[in-house]
Amino acid sequence: MTTPTEFFRWWITDERTGKRRLTMRILMICAWAQFARDFCAATAPCSCDPYSVEGAIVMNSAKIAMFGAIVGLVVAAHAPAVHAETISYSWSGTCRDAPYPAGCGTGRAYAFLELQDYTPGTEFHTNNVLSFSYLSDLYDITAQFGFGPSAGTIPAVPFGTPFNTALTILIWDNPAHTSQSIFETFTTDNSFWCFNGCGHDVGINSTFVQVAQVPEPHVYALLGLGLAIGALSRRWRVVPGVFTRSLSA
Repeated sequence: MTTPTEFFRWWITDERTGKRRLTMRILMICAWAQFARDFCAATAPCSCDPYSVEGAIVMNSAKIAMFGAIVGLVVAAHAPAVHAETISYSWSGTCRDAPYPAGCGTGRAYAFLELQDYTPGTEFHTNNVLSFSYLSDLYDITAQFGFGPSAGTIPAVPFGTPFNTALTILIWDNPAHTSQSIFETFTTDNSFWCFNGCGHDVGINSTFVQVAQVPEPHVYALLGLGLAIGALSRRWRVVPGVFTRSLSA
């Protein structure tokens, strides 16, 4: 990966061959220069002459957009991740319980489990549990106060393949850690499962599946910035001496 030092240099020397090669900086500038020319040519009646008023404004706008994109890429590439490695699982089960409000009835229950720094096929522990939420006709709980002793093993299966496993997730219900809820799954008795110490919400057909990671917030921010720049660049046009908004794309 390009380092920040390398990024802001024009070239570096390859340690293996001793030859110089261009860095990402010059390559990106070349790419954005071509983009600016194409953009200018496509937004008639704007002049592509960089010495004209219209052309200078367009070229300066392209430079600003390029600078913002470069900064965004550098930040995104070199900002430390909040959690080095995470893996997410969706769970569902069939309720076999007393009717609501005594239990979850005969509907479905759902959960979402996110683990950090974990390798499938090995046992996870409390420090691996990053987040957990549970939903049924009786409960709607998201872990907010941390986790107590939790353990289990997630089998190493292909992405998207349903599986069952035995695990225990203990959720603290308050900041003082004086009350807890427990989610448990088993591999016996029709894949039995239960929530809250098996005193409420019990059922069968416990099924897990690995799901895709949710992108980090800065990814959405950069995507939104790019879309906004693209939308504005098509919405605004320049005429000599006056800025006007064009309602046409």
